Amino acid sequence: MPVGHISVDTVASTPEPTTLLADPANHRYHLSALYISSAIQGGGIGSATMEAGEHMAVSVLGAKFITLDTWDRRLITDESKKEWREKFDYYSNPEAIPKFDPQGWYQRLGYKVIKEIDEFNASSGYCMKRADGQAWCIPSVYMEKAVE
Repeated sequence: MPVGHISVDTVASTPEPTTLLADPANHRYHLSALYISSAIQGGGIGSATMEAGEHMAVSVLGAKFITLDTWDRRLITDESKKEWREKFDYYSNPEAIPKFDPQGWYQRLGYKVIKEIDEFNASSGYCMKRADGQAWCIPSVYMEKAVE
């Protein structure tokens, strides 16, 4: 039974990789695929996992910047973006819209937004595959943290 995982990548995990997120020649590495089982969330394991991933990127790969992508917090916090939630509902059950704010959590860990992707864009947005094989994309943000 997996309890979690994380990946330190030399290529961005976005549908179309971008050097804004991963560029080893410029010491930029992309953290992706962070998953902590909901059964054990809230006990500091996510923060410790991020710290370990950052440490590995710095000590093993020589990272100076760690990047990541996640959904835009305005999807769940900004009433002026109600149309985003309506489009989101097209892809999923309205009750499936998460209440957790990953962007805010990453900001508390020291990450800053470097790019907002407002549109539902399968080439650069935060996308996952649905069971039917179609892309499920929502407005997203690219974030970075200077490390050393």
